[in-house]
Amino acid sequence: MAINLKALEGFRGAAGWTAKGVANLDNYDDVRQNGVYGGALSSIGRSDVAQSANNKMRTELLRALGNALHISGMNTVDGDDGKTRLTFSKAFMDRLQEVIGDDFKRKDFKMDAHGNVTSGRPLTSRRIRAILAKVDAAAAKSVNAHDGIKVPEGVTLSSRGGLRKDGFYGPYLEKMKTIKDETNGLDPNTHKHVFDFFKRVDKTLNFLYDELDVDRREDGAEDPSVLRNSPEYEYNLELKGEDEVVVPKFEYFDDEKGEFVEMKRTGDFRDKYLWHKVGGGLLHTERSKFRAQDGTNYSRSTDISDLRDYVVDNLKLFVRKSIDCYFAAKEAGKLDQFFKHLEKPGACIEDQCLHMVEFEDNNLSDGF
Repeated sequence: MAINLKALEGFRGAAGWTAKGVANLDNYDDVRQNGVYGGALSSIGRSDVAQSANNKMRTELLRALGNALHISGMNTVDGDDGKTRLTFSKAFMDRLQEVIGDDFKRKDFKMDAHGNVTSGRPLTSRRIRAILAKVDAAAAKSVNAHDGIKVPEGVTLSSRGGLRKDGFYGPYLEKMKTIKDETNGLDPNTHKHVFDFFKRVDKTLNFLYDELDVDRREDGAEDPSVLRNSPEYEYNLELKGEDEVVVPKFEYFDDEKGEFVEMKRTGDFRDKYLWHKVGGGLLHTERSKFRAQDGTNYSRSTDISDLRDYVVDNLKLFVRKSIDCYFAAKEAGKLDQFFKHLEKPGACIEDQCLHMVEFEDNNLSDGF
């Protein structure tokens, strides 16, 4: 099974820290250095807040490793305090120990009987680098790894193995990074809605770039996008031609299973998959021209492009307008008004795009 190295990208920055640099999550849940490890005696007097932050950081590392290695055994549970927590089974931890070995330092996580991280110990750059090195080594042995592939100038290799043209994505990836850097110091209580909104923008942008809006490397190659016609269907269509009846089959990549699954209804794709991929935003895929299987009946849709184009176009518009309005509001000295707008940006993604355009017209237009 291919290893999803994309899931670990958030930890790659630790390569530039000092060996004892301590990792914590910032307001955008990005991994940042927060001080340095003071040694074994530093645990004396470590506050509950610090221990909680360290446990959250270690939990996020386990989540990323589970996603990268497609390991089952991660479960979201509701605690007595009303908060949801991510727990990990013994089998999950056993599998990580098997892949990573002694560098995993399993005891430092101190898992309780329910599968919660409880140690309170900081996670250092040295430990992150050692763990990533072992996962990278395992990925290099995979026949599906893309290491060593030469990519033409101006094109980026996606984690799914396809080609990405950088005309749209490069500038907006840079702009999104700037927004996160500039807003990260805002009060997390009064501006939580700002962080939550741009977390969705960031997640949507990365999903588009790395997984959905991905081109084939060459004609006849297998479609690398996570939403596609099944290779079996494309093969039969090419073999038999459009004159013979070939039942369309469409599929999407299930991260938990680590494989493509058949998409019989767009509602399943929208509610069980797309919602999570874009951080909880609803996109009305039923508004597209595409119609998938309904029971045993198929509609006229013979290609996934109608659905994929609708999703890509709307998500790109959402990303572009959200990011551009931030910088326009900043230049106009109206960030406070923009942040106020983000308190109620709209119900679905289509509405949020529309409301963003309205905000731009009402507050950032020069009247021409």
